[in-house]
Amino acid sequence: MRFTVDGQQYQVVWNYARIWTDTWPHRDAGDAPHNVRETRCWVNEYETPNFEGAVRVVHKLCVGVAHCSEQDAFVRKIGRKLALTRALKSMPREFRRQAWAAYLEMQGGQW
Repeated sequence: MRFTVDGQQYQVVWNYARIWTDTWPHRDAGDAPHNVRETRCWVNEYETPNFEGAVRVVHKLCVGVAHCSEQDAFVRKIGRKLALTRALKSMPREFRRQAWAAYLEMQGGQW
């Protein structure tokens, strides 16, 4: 997902992962390892060089992480929204507004 604020281009990237761990919160020390599902969201500044539309990340601004409970089904849409909310938490209001507008536009077309 891409959007622009005050002439600077930004890119939001999500990553979905399954991690086997035995150190998850609210678990007893002797419990067997289990599968933790998470969604990570990175917000990056980027620029597009003048060749073939390639993207070059200039600066990683923030990251947000959403973990899925063991009792819940893994739903990418919910993970994306939670991770994006957490990533944008420290950003200025206008930046958040532009990011959510781009997300809602993406929701209607791509996801």
